Amino acid sequence: MNGLTEYAIVSGNQGEAFHIDAQSGVVTANAVLDYELTSSYSLIVQATDKGMPRLSGTSVIKIQVTDINDNAPAFLSSEAVEIAENSLPGAVVTQISVHDVDLNPAFIFNFAKDSNPGTKFAIDRNTGAVVLMKTLDFEEVTEYELFVQISDTVHETEGTLTVRVADVNDNPPVFSQDSYQVTVPESVPLGYSVLTVAATDLESNENISYRILSSSKEFSIDPMNGTIFTINPILLLDKKSTIQFLVEASDGGTPDLRALTLVEVEIQDMNNYAPEFAVEYYNLSLREDAQIGGTLVTFSTIDHDWTRENTHVDYSIISGNSQNNFHVETSFIHSEYPYKQVGYLVLLQSLDREAAASHKLVILASDHGFPPLSSTATVAIEVLDVNDNPPKFNSLKYHAHVRESTPLGSHITVVSANDHDVGLHAEITYHIVSGNEKGHFHLEEKTGVLYLIKPLDYEETTKFTVTVQASDEEKKHFSFALVFINVQDDNDHAPQFMFSSSNCVVPENVPVLSTVCSINALDFDAGPYGELTYSVLSPCLVTQGRPLDHNPFLIDPLTGDIHTQQVLDYENDNKYCLTVQAKDKGDSTATLTVWLDIEGIDEFEPVFTQDEYFFNLPEKNKVRQLI
Repeated sequence: MNGLTEYAIVSGNQGEAFHIDAQSGVVTANAVLDYELTSSYSLIVQATDKGMPRLSGTSVIKIQVTDINDNAPAFLSSEAVEIAENSLPGAVVTQISVHDVDLNPAFIFNFAKDSNPGTKFAIDRNTGAVVLMKTLDFEEVTEYELFVQISDTVHETEGTLTVRVADVNDNPPVFSQDSYQVTVPESVPLGYSVLTVAATDLESNENISYRILSSSKEFSIDPMNGTIFTINPILLLDKKSTIQFLVEASDGGTPDLRALTLVEVEIQDMNNYAPEFAVEYYNLSLREDAQIGGTLVTFSTIDHDWTRENTHVDYSIISGNSQNNFHVETSFIHSEYPYKQVGYLVLLQSLDREAAASHKLVILASDHGFPPLSSTATVAIEVLDVNDNPPKFNSLKYHAHVRESTPLGSHITVVSANDHDVGLHAEITYHIVSGNEKGHFHLEEKTGVLYLIKPLDYEETTKFTVTVQASDEEKKHFSFALVFINVQDDNDHAPQFMFSSSNCVVPENVPVLSTVCSINALDFDAGPYGELTYSVLSPCLVTQGRPLDHNPFLIDPLTGDIHTQQVLDYENDNKYCLTVQAKDKGDSTATLTVWLDIEGIDEFEPVFTQDEYFFNLPEKNKVRQLI
């Protein structure tokens, strides 16, 4: 046992990469080795015998992992590279960067098929240097995308190289026209856009700027967009005038390339004077019954232009004539101006002051120039009133409710009418035409207030229909309305019984709820106050020396019929007394004493008080003597 040995790896066996046989001591690979992760191992191995005590010794085994080509090269991407378009062939564009984790790799560089259009570039197979082979033109192609293939004889990978062509200012701007012509009317406003010149540059249009080379007092140019506009008034000195100047376009590059063009601006005469009214505001007063066809006002204008088109003036009403009450007539007159025209405002339709108390017309004078110029005048017309409208009640029917006890002089209602005329023509007088034959009411002539002047009696008259008239001051026009007056009843009559007491005879043994007596009271009010209700206040009699514990009778509150509440017995009580009340809806009352006599009926056979009677008869007796 002392000579038997066991083997074990004590340390250095990262990832359990190796295994040692405990009996034989043979070391074998226990996992796939990767040079790129671990290139060498240092194992400490221990040998231990089986004696007692156990003795051991150690040894170091150094294992070197040999690299093989098992990794593909990796393309190190970078930002896009830039080369000027004027670079000469042979210039180095960039150096391809690549990485391979294998030991001492050897790379071969190539462009992928169809990735180098026009064979503008070449690549060194051994170094990966990219070289320019042909001249570039930014205006044709601004960017190239090259696909590079990299091989280490076993593995192959691809990467993308972006080559951007940097622009060089080698093209001058070019105007869209050799020269520009434009016609501008005289007296255009400041800032008026005359025309826009445009130049293009093959490199870029973004940096092109413009300026006017020759001195020009009338025009300026927007340096960014080439718009030419006015900076001073343009005056026409002759019938026709032309202004010329040069415009320069600069691309702002290095070097700064420029172009020139000629601009000709023709100034054209225009209709720059509007006709002017001799009077701009007219005030008129006109009766609403003015004669149709009459001329109301005459007006004229002055136009300082001289051509026929620019001085021929038309007149029209452009505002205030929605009902076509007016129109304008014209005629030519002789004057220092060749084509002076006069206008006449004529009444075309009848006026109605109540529809429109005034009119404000705007008269337009417009010449025939291009564009036509115009001016306006205002005619203010006040329409004077004539008495042509009847008064009109606000309502054709008025309703009033009056209690019969209303004090005299009380306000009943107000009637009101309006007259669309004004002044004296609109003053209204009110009268009662009919319905007041008994003189109960008075109508105030000016205010239309209706007063009560005679007492009312609901029991006599419950309703009045009064016809009222409204007339204007000249008594020329009239209108009528109806006033319906409803008289409301007051509780001015209390209920009354014809007698202070009433007697009724009631047979005994009548069925319960039989009608045994009926009473009636009178109330001379009409309507609700004349409606009565009846009730029994209390019994009014103590029978046979004992009070009644309950009332054997009840009364119908509406009809006054008295009914029994129990069977009556003559032998028990033969007389009853009730106090009955009649009450109206105004709480007025009257009372009546009702006597009810119970009438006995033959319901029992006679019975002797004794079966036998014994008495002494005097010897001496008289006729009819009580024995």
